[in-house]
Amino acid sequence: MNTKTKALVSGSFTALLLATTLSVYASGSDPDPSQVTFDLDAAQLVALGEFPGAVAESELEEEDGKVVWEFEIVVADGIRMEVLVDANTGELISSEPED
Repeated sequence: MNTKTKALVSGSFTALLLATTLSVYASGSDPDPSQVTFDLDAAQLVALGEFPGAVAESELEEEDGKVVWEFEIVVADGIRMEVLVDANTGELISSEPED
């Protein structure tokens, strides 16, 4: 293999590696709040409707292929509940005591 061919192959490999790395990085990024049907306030009303208390944390994330709002709610007896609300339907997906 001559020097030009080696340089071309090396450059092509580097470009492919960079594109693959960027693709993997982009797929692991957080969901965009502007791309969901239920905003934070609407989803929080759903969560607090089921578990009245104080919201300690909230986050938009992807879980099992769905974009969800995750809330950590401290209820009256001091227990912290993790509550998931579907960010596109507003459906309460799950709830469980926080570890």
